[in-house]
Amino acid sequence: MICALSSNLNILRDPEKLLAEEPDWFRISLSGFTQPVYEIGHYKGNIGKVIDNMKRLADAKRSVGARTSIHVFYHRYLHNLDEASLMEEFARSLGFEFATCLAQMFPVEKIIAFAEGQATDSDRKLQALFALPLDRALQITSKDHKPECSLLEEIMTIDVTGNVMLCCGSSLERSNAVGQYLDYPIDEIQRMRRMKSLCGKCMKLGIPDYFEGTSQHFETIAKETISGHLLRGRNHLE
Repeated sequence: MICALSSNLNILRDPEKLLAEEPDWFRISLSGFTQPVYEIGHYKGNIGKVIDNMKRLADAKRSVGARTSIHVFYHRYLHNLDEASLMEEFARSLGFEFATCLAQMFPVEKIIAFAEGQATDSDRKLQALFALPLDRALQITSKDHKPECSLLEEIMTIDVTGNVMLCCGSSLERSNAVGQYLDYPIDEIQRMRRMKSLCGKCMKLGIPDYFEGTSQHFETIAKETISGHLLRGRNHLE
């Protein structure tokens, strides 16, 4: 079993104490290098704080000699592709690993609402920025998906209060809470997680496969979407 942390890093309290515990890896999720670009994907986020906290995290890792692997995970939208290389250069200068992924809709409940034609106006606007359109992704995952969910069977999500949640893809609503991690044996926690009704709709749409992003078709669709986006931009300038 490994211990992994994930954060948007807008807040970082006592990084030395955190890294002294040596979690196996620490993921920093972000979506830009400048504020006007970053705040589109991370609403109300501050990239200046994130960058400062990345420096603090790097300093803390050196000072405590932590072996924690720190990853910067860059979410690719249509509007932020040009800044990926800038963030990669900065991240690697701190000794962090760097990877990108196609931006996705979260949480599960919003994806289900979208599939059922109940998306909000703000979510539809966000969808317009995706290199991988959600409807095209779900067309693939709903037809050909694995019978089991790795997010449920292989990963246990614990919030900042020590409460086990349904999964890392679902919301933090009370209906998705299972119980305190230290109050139950793992077998009982898993039994309670598997009883959650949200899983049925999620599995039917193949949402775990969408989150894993493993379909070979996803990058192909994204390239087509990006090409069309760039072409429309050139035509607009002419």
